[in-house]
Amino acid sequence: MMKVKWPFVQSHKLFWILISSFLIFCLYRVIAFEKGALIWFFSDHRTEIGDAFFYWLTKCGEEWVYFLALGLFLFISYAKALCVAVNGLIVMLVSYLLKLLFQQPRPAAFFESQGVLEDLNLVDQVHLHLGNTSFPSGHTMSAFAFYALLAFLYPGRSGWGGFMASMAIGVGISRVYLVQHFTQDI
Repeated sequence: MMKVKWPFVQSHKLFWILISSFLIFCLYRVIAFEKGALIWFFSDHRTEIGDAFFYWLTKCGEEWVYFLALGLFLFISYAKALCVAVNGLIVMLVSYLLKLLFQQPRPAAFFESQGVLEDLNLVDQVHLHLGNTSFPSGHTMSAFAFYALLAFLYPGRSGWGGFMASMAIGVGISRVYLVQHFTQDI
């Protein structure tokens, strides 16, 4: 029997293990628990350190990371800089179009319609979005696209893929922690 080789997967094993585990965890949460259960869990277990950590971590899924990487790659490799720019533009366009297509209410709007928003323990410095732009999470899409790109641009570096996967996963979790998205959105 011929053994199939997947060099792309082999050179990024830790990245794929972490991403696959996160996907399985999220699917389990969506199937086994009611909508918003993870938000309620985080609401009941908030700490000042957790609030600050996730507040800053969520910013790692914003456009500034693309501009920083673009600026750095302009000194290293124009091709890599172009990859970062194209990646960012594609994520922005796809996220916008999917939000228009699905029009899902944000958690704050969802919980407000149920009359339970005031029962949530919220993070003080976070402004809650109320529109119908919950699915998909733009921050999470951006983080997964950006950090996957960085992992793939530098394969074979010990722990690099794991760190990049952890950053993307952390941004996704931060969106639920900060009551901006549901588990299915990330």
